Amino acid sequence: MAVRRFVVVVLAAGAVAGPLVAGASALAPAPAPIHVQGVTRVAEQEIAAANGINLEVARQGSLATRLTWSGGSGPYDVLIDPSVGSSRYESDIDDTTMVVATEPGRENCFTVFGSDRTESERTCLSS
Repeated sequence: MAVRRFVVVVLAAGAVAGPLVAGASALAPAPAPIHVQGVTRVAEQEIAAANGINLEVARQGSLATRLTWSGGSGPYDVLIDPSVGSSRYESDIDDTTMVVATEPGRENCFTVFGSDRTESERTCLSS
């Protein structure tokens, strides 16, 4: 889920208080106070969470991993990223379940991408 934070900066004009003495130069205005407030887009976060892909990864024996997901729209693409070796994509998957061959003793990470630009969080599992 992408979290966006915005910083709002408000500048207030400083003013010189008090009378000026004849012949005296004008006082420089006081520096304007700066107020900084962090604003989190809660509504945007909730929409992203509701429209994201929820991925569950489970070992299925010693040589396979089962991926099950919900959310987003298909067809889906799945990134399979082992700790050793090359990453690969499985593309145009219409189902929401997939069994992936994995090697014992190696960590594998998975990410599912929907055709509607949603995606799951990267999920890793040691086999």
